[in-house]
Amino acid sequence: MNRNKIIIGLSGGLDSSHTAALAVIAIGADKVKHNYLPDRHSKKLHRKHAILLENQLGTDLKIIRITQYLRILRIYSLLPMNLIQGQKLKSFAVNYVRSKHLGLTGGSVLSARLSGNGGSMVSQANAYINAKHRVRNLILFRESEKMNRMVVGAANRNE
Repeated sequence: MNRNKIIIGLSGGLDSSHTAALAVIAIGADKVKHNYLPDRHSKKLHRKHAILLENQLGTDLKIIRITQYLRILRIYSLLPMNLIQGQKLKSFAVNYVRSKHLGLTGGSVLSARLSGNGGSMVSQANAYINAKHRVRNLILFRESEKMNRMVVGAANRNE
């Protein structure tokens, strides 16, 4: 393969930030490229964190919006969160579903996500959440092939 440079998908969160910092320490900022892949529901704070990290590490950051891909795949129709206005109301709706439909009042939803029945709200949420993560990875691998780089990443805590 002869790839001595890497590409990392930044989410603006802790896991990808640590991966990015370790990569720069290991092989140098000149060999690390970061991609931030937001969709229409991505928090502005995560974009800010990705840009701050890029500046701190001295690496290049490319922003690739994935909303168009998710729209084509009809992912947004699985959980039409755009019908709920405002972040506070969206958070309330998510917490309501967690407590009333999943029986969860806090902690991890992993066990509930693993026990979803076909067509259930849990299955719909799984498809919605996982599709975003997988589209991001598909795009990262496309970018890595174009630049002859290896993809390096952190595991998604939800999968």
